[in-house]
Amino acid sequence: MYQSTPPWAFQGGVLYIEFSSPNLKLLSYHFTGN
Repeated sequence: MYQSTPPWAFQGGVLYIEFSSPNLKLLSYHFTGN
């Protein structure tokens, strides 16, 4: 269940992306700085 919505476009997107793809997880890590 993948959406073309970027992880920073909606709340909870970071968690969704992390479980979606390891590559996108890197993006979420970069934008959250967590």
